[in-house]
Parts: sequence; structure tokens; C-alpha cells
Amino acid sequence: MTHTRGNKLVAVILVACMSIALFLGMPINPADVLADELPSLSNVQLVDGVLSWDALDGATNYSLYFYNETHTTDVARSIEECSYDIKAYLVSEDCNEGTYTIQLTARAMNKYGYMVDVSQTAVVTNYEYVKPAQLATPTNLKWDGTIATWDAVPNATSYKFILHHGLSIKEETVTDNFYDCEGFMADQSKAYFEVTAYADYYPTSETAVLAHTDITYPDIQNVQISADGVVTWDAVESASEYRIIIKGSYVNYCSGSNRSFDLKSYCDGRNWDSQEVTFTLDALLSNSNGTDRVAQTYSGTYSYTAIPKLDTPTNLGWSGKVATWDAVANATSYELTLYRNSTTVKKTVTTNSCDFSDSITTETTYYYRVVAVADGYRSSDYAESAHEEFVLGELTNVKISEDGILSWDAFPGATQYSWVLGTYGGYVSDTQIDLSAICEEHGLVAGDYSVSLTADSDYIYNNGEKISQMWNGTYIYRGSDTTPTPTPETTPAPTPETPKFTGGMAHVQDVGDVNVTAPDTGAMVIGTRGMSRRLESITLNYENNTPYSGTLQYRVHVQDIGWMNWVNAGSAAGTRGQSKRIEAIEIRLTDELAQHYSVEYCVHIQDYGDNQGWVHDGALAGTTGESKRIEELKVQIVPIGTSTTTSVNYRVHVQDYGWESKYASAGAMSGTMGQSKRLEGIEIFLGGCQYSGGIRYKTHVQNIGWESSWSTSGEMSGTQGQSLRLEGIAIELTGDVANHYDIYYRVHAQDIGWLSWASNGDYAGTAGRSARLEGIQIVLVPKGAAAPGATYQGITADDSRAFVEGF
Repeated sequence: MTHTRGNKLVAVILVACMSIALFLGMPINPADVLADELPSLSNVQLVDGVLSWDALDGATNYSLYFYNETHTTDVARSIEECSYDIKAYLVSEDCNEGTYTIQLTARAMNKYGYMVDVSQTAVVTNYEYVKPAQLATPTNLKWDGTIATWDAVPNATSYKFILHHGLSIKEETVTDNFYDCEGFMADQSKAYFEVTAYADYYPTSETAVLAHTDITYPDIQNVQISADGVVTWDAVESASEYRIIIKGSYVNYCSGSNRSFDLKSYCDGRNWDSQEVTFTLDALLSNSNGTDRVAQTYSGTYSYTAIPKLDTPTNLGWSGKVATWDAVANATSYELTLYRNSTTVKKTVTTNSCDFSDSITTETTYYYRVVAVADGYRSSDYAESAHEEFVLGELTNVKISEDGILSWDAFPGATQYSWVLGTYGGYVSDTQIDLSAICEEHGLVAGDYSVSLTADSDYIYNNGEKISQMWNGTYIYRGSDTTPTPTPETTPAPTPETPKFTGGMAHVQDVGDVNVTAPDTGAMVIGTRGMSRRLESITLNYENNTPYSGTLQYRVHVQDIGWMNWVNAGSAAGTRGQSKRIEAIEIRLTDELAQHYSVEYCVHIQDYGDNQGWVHDGALAGTTGESKRIEELKVQIVPIGTSTTTSVNYRVHVQDYGWESKYASAGAMSGTMGQSKRLEGIEIFLGGCQYSGGIRYKTHVQNIGWESSWSTSGEMSGTQGQSLRLEGIAIELTGDVANHYDIYYRVHAQDIGWLSWASNGDYAGTAGRSARLEGIQIVLVPKGAAAPGATYQGITADDSRAFVEGF
């Protein structure tokens, strides 16, 4: 290489500086050396398509290029190991045959934060790449009992085996040329399979498919309909349950031992007129991938004769807030629905009037519908009242005594009263307030102060809504008659400093190690966003400058590995040189520190972004089982009680849709309605660090029953990828937060609808009915406060039970 005189001078000066540095014992950074002076890589070898070399001191990774006249790999590969299988790459990318030239360079990060070459480029020429022949297509596919077999393919090291059984598919990778399907298929004539051969360095074979025989099923025998409308049938061998479909709609599943269904009761319950009712009957077999049909579908018709129908109520009206109508002959009760905008209240009465005073609590338009009901009769058609505009009532007997006591009569339907005195306000459940004491408490001077008072309610629709007219008045405060005794000044005890992060390190995809500086205030941020780069390893450095014992610990969930062990602050969690993404993280404080401080953290998740929000104190941040990388972590330590709120956040895994990308909270519905989609898994965690403690939960799963252990703080309960429905759930709070809140939850169950609220570890949902959960609401309520109403977030309960066991 030819140099100018200037370059020669720079080189001489550089050599002199290096000599002086070596003489003084100063370290030399290869990344700071000019390219012409960089060392050469040693022992570079190419054997059978695998390039290898000796590690170079100071290098953090190696960049590799290889190309020929028709193919160029012009994107650097950041390789941390000292070998690379070039032949495997060319095979996997279906590259052209020919002579390839290979260039290899060691790299490291310089003091300015840039990746630079730290070695001369080693060049390997004349690598002759010849495409391996494609593997032969498997032949001689056949059944040997329940064992699928085929002839071994030369050079093949594994086979992808796909079994098709009815509507189910099972996929496995095997190394032998057979697969035993016993336990998965009920009848080999109802299944066929596919086989594809695989091997390193060889193109995958074509897929071979077993000749498929038409599926044939036995008939369901001895199907009969009794005079009173009950359909029965004989057991079908291998069937685990039976499905009844009436008029094209899914109706019911019966267990294998229950082989009857009351068609007449079903039609009676639908209030149908007399008609010919079509129905079908299927025999099913449950397996790990769902259900298969194991018999011919039986189709039948039932001649339904309807019972007499009650007359429609007439002469609907209002007497104040009391709904009235004319009595209906033979009716024994009436079912009413009160409407206010898009919300409803349901009541059942035995007389021809209904008092809605506890529900009509806001100035707006109301109307109602009424249906007459009686045993032995079909319910009447509904009748609808006129729309009525209601005005809020006034508080009565409001007065202020000489000593400053504000009192009033109880207001119908009120659960609390809101008051304002001057610029101060609050709530009381009693019917009086000591205004004088409030003035003294806030150090107010003598004078006239405005006072307002309103009745509130959280019944049915209302969550702190005003249900009365506002009363306004004036309170004349004459000041305190006593001079308070001065309180001796005391020197407050010093408040210990909050433990803090002092920095950290992240190992980031394509970047390598990145040092992180802790901010003076706020959260420490580790990683990247908007660059689609995975975090592979995390180190959190922290200082405990408090008098409390304890430390910071964390663990990560890593691709292909799962949860790794907990490590203490200052240690790396994750992997290096394996190109494996961190998918989830849990962080906690220990011992006395955990009693006084909370660690909060939030992650940026592939495809989801920041939707999960902040979690704290050992809760799971991120995902498991979804193959989604964490790209960024925010973390901070705060005193317990810093947050003024506690929230419950949750999401579900829905049939065909997978995990919801956004988390619901505060009683919002998670799941679906009207789509017949089962819930398969659920994750729940608490937000805010108002109190120490957490949340735990367990589910009742199809074919499994109640889980034997609880899931906690963001962990998945249920299953994923097994097509198993959730049927029930129990949720409870733990630690100090349980002393301040009750947790309520209710579910939407197949064939029932929305059930009533369960709370604090009670069961919600069903068991023994094979009924899927389709939706869920969860809400926190202050300890001892009333449960949420039957109508909440625009959803009204269809059943007064929270948990239904059996039929």
C-alpha cells in the first residue's frame, strides 16, 4: 500500500506513542489504532464450509461478508463466536452454486461509542459451493394399526409428521420413520397423514401424503322422542359428549353418561308458538386439540305444542316513581326492565305495580317494559310505558344549629352525602356534619362561609352520582373561644434516603454492551425503542443508602430457556452470544426494604408497545409463550404510599384471536360477547404502589378442573395452544392491600350469560357443565363498601348466581 508523506509521519508518531504507552504501562485500545497498524486474525480456516478463527483480544464481535459473481451478502453479520457455517447459510438461502470469496474482520466499540474494525480483514478465496441434491420424497406411506409408517429417506435426519383427524391437526418432528398415533385418533379410517424429510445441508423434500379414504361414521342408534318432548339415544362407542343444536343454534353439550335432552322445556323457555322444531344430534370425542365428531349427525323434527300465552299488560302509567299497569289474568308475577338511556335495571314483582324510587335518581327520561309470567303459561309479550321526564327531589329539614351542626332528613336511595364548606369538602354517610369542627381543623378565621349539600348514590347506575337537588346555605363561624396551648417544637427524625439506581448495562441486539447512566430523578431507562432490537442481557446497579436491610433482585424469561434464576443487583440476567431475546422480567426488593419501598417497572414489548403499563414488586412485566421481545425497560424505586391509587389490570387469551394487546381495568369487559369464543387463559396484576401486597388467581380448566396452585401478579392462569376452555375463576388480594380493598369479579358463561359478582377468592363461573367463559369484569372496591351493581359499565347480569355447579 502506498502512503503519502503525511500518512508516514502520522504512523511514525503513532508508533512512538504506542511505545511510550507500553513503557509507562498504559493500556492500548485496539479500537483507537489506525487501520494500517491493526493486527491480523490468526488461524483462519475453512473446513467443509465452516469458517473458524482464533479469538482476538479486545474484539467484541466479528463482521462477515461472502459473495461471488451472482450473489453478494453485503450486510455485516455481528458474530460473537469464532466460527460460522457458511455452507448452511448458502443452503438455507437457496444461493447459487459457484466460487465464493469470504472477508472476515474483528470489531469493537471505540471510546466515542461507535463500532470500528480492530483487525486487518482476512480474505479467503476460492470456496467452491455445490448445492446438495434435494432429499427424496418419502414413499410407501401406510398404517400399521395406529402407527403411521414410511420408508426411510437417504441422508434425512428428521421428518415433519402432520396427522389430520377429522377437523383436528397434530404436528410433530420425529427422527424415526414412524409415529404412533394411539390415543389421538378414535378410528384410523378417519385420519390421514403427511410426511416431509429434513437434513442439514440438503433442501427439504417434497411432502408425501397418504392416500385419503372418505370418512365414514356409525349412526347414532335408537334416537327417540317421548310424548313429553324428551329426546334420548343409545351411547356411541368412544364418544365423550353429545351436542344438541336446535334450529341451527348451539344449545347444549351433554356428558357421555347423560344421553337425554328436554326439547319441550327448551321450547317453553323460549316462549315459542306451536311449530315444527328441527334439531341435530352429534356424538363427539374430546382430545388435546379440541373435539372430533365420531358418528353421523342425526337430524330430527319435534312437533312442539305451545302452552297458553298470557295476555299483554295494558294501561301502563306512572304514579310518581311507581310504575303501574292493569293486572293480567292468571299472571303470578311480572318482570320489569327500567330504561335510562343505554342502561337498564331489572326487577320482578308479584303485584301490578313496582316502586323505582331507588333507581330513578338522575334528572333524565325513563320508561319501562313489563312482561306477565306464570307457571304453566307462556310469558306475555312485553308492553312499554310512555317516556317520563323525572326531576330530582329536594333535601328536607336542612338546618344549622347554634353550635354549627348541619343536619337534614335522610334522602331515599342515598348511600352518602357530599358537602362543601368554603373551599373544603368531603363525604359522609351520616345525616349531620359538625361545621364548627371543620373550621377549627383547617384553621379558618371567623366569618361567613358558603355551604352546599347533595345526596349521592352508588346504586345500580350510579357511582357517586347526585340524586338530589343541591341545597345551598351560609354558616356564620364565630371563631374558636379557646387559645390552643402551643405545642413544643421537636426536631423531626431524619427521613432515610430512598435507595437508588446508580446505573446499569444492557446487551442489545446488533449493538452489544451499552452502559446506562442513572438519572438524578425519575426512572432509569435501559434498551432501545423504535429500532426493533431485542434486549438480551440486563444488569442493574443500585445503592442501599437506607438503614434498612435487604437488596434488589431480578430474573428474566429468555427465549428457548424460560425463567432463569433470581440474581442480586450488579449481576447480569439473560444471555450473551446466543442471540436470544428477553421476553419478560420480574424485579423485587427483599427484607426490610420491601416493607418501606416499592420497585416499579414498565417494559416496551414487541407489537404491544407500552400497553401493559407499570407493574411493581415482583409482578411479571412482558409476556411468556408469545415469542415477543422486550426492547426497553424503565425502572424506579419509590416509597410505599407514594401512589394514591391502586388499580387492577387484566387481559385474556381468546379462542382464534390469541392474547388481547391491551389490558382492561376498572371493571371494563375483557373477552367477547355474542361470538361464542372461549377464554383459554388470563393474566391479572395490580397497578400503583399505594399499599404493599399483590394479587393471586386460579382457574377451572376443561379436562383439568381447578388448578392445583395459584398464579400471581401477571402470570398466566389457564392454558395456551391447547384449545381448552376456562370454565371458572377465583381471585383474591394478598398482603396489606387486602386490608384496604375487596376485589369483585363476574363472568359471562356459555348458555347462561352474565353471572352475578363473586369476591375475595369465591368461585365465579361454572363447573360440571362443560360451559366456556367468554368475558370477565374485575373491579376493586374500598374495603367493606357495597358490591358493584347488577348493571355495571353498561352490562347487566342475567343470573343472580355467581357460580353454577352442574345442570
